[in-house]
Amino acid sequence: MRNLKEVKDALVGVEEKYRKAMVSNAQLDNEKNNLMYQVDTLKDSLMELEELLSESRRGFQDKVKECEREKHAHTVLQFQFSEMKETLKQSEELLNDIHQLHIKQEALNREICDLQETVEWKDKKIGALERQKEYSDAIRMERDELREEVVNLKDILKKHGIVLGPDLSINGEVGETEADGTPCTDPASPLAQDCQTPPNRGEQHARQHRGDTVEK
Repeated sequence: MRNLKEVKDALVGVEEKYRKAMVSNAQLDNEKNNLMYQVDTLKDSLMELEELLSESRRGFQDKVKECEREKHAHTVLQFQFSEMKETLKQSEELLNDIHQLHIKQEALNREICDLQETVEWKDKKIGALERQKEYSDAIRMERDELREEVVNLKDILKKHGIVLGPDLSINGEVGETEADGTPCTDPASPLAQDCQTPPNRGEQHARQHRGDTVEK
């Protein structure tokens, strides 16, 4: 009896262990299924991540190429900017030079106007001096002709036996003179007729020239 009881007790213990083992196996199966589901889920996620990684790599390569193109375009634009900046600088220098040339041209135009006025004034002065010179030449010619006339008159007086002194006196007496200082005697005498000879053409021309100069 006692052995039977021990066997029963052992059987109960074995059954309990079996039950526990079955429960444990069921739990392990559930955990296994859960883990397999998680593995599948992780595999799907991994595949999605790999696809995303591939797309990211392709996008990265595209971005790198685009960055290289942008970098090249930036270099070209920077070079063009430098050229345009230099061109602008040269244009500003040219504009400044043109402005300075305009200022110099205006100054030269003013100087030219002043010089033209000076030239006109000089021309007028030269014309006046030339007219004055002509007048002086006419006066000089008239003076020379008067001197020749005086010499001729003295020769005529000598022919009549009259000698004039330094004060134009006749034989120690001062004779009557006309308005021009030429001594004259009786109007009926040949000497008086010589004294009354009208002025020569040079004198008339000089007087006419003096009148023209005064009118101008």
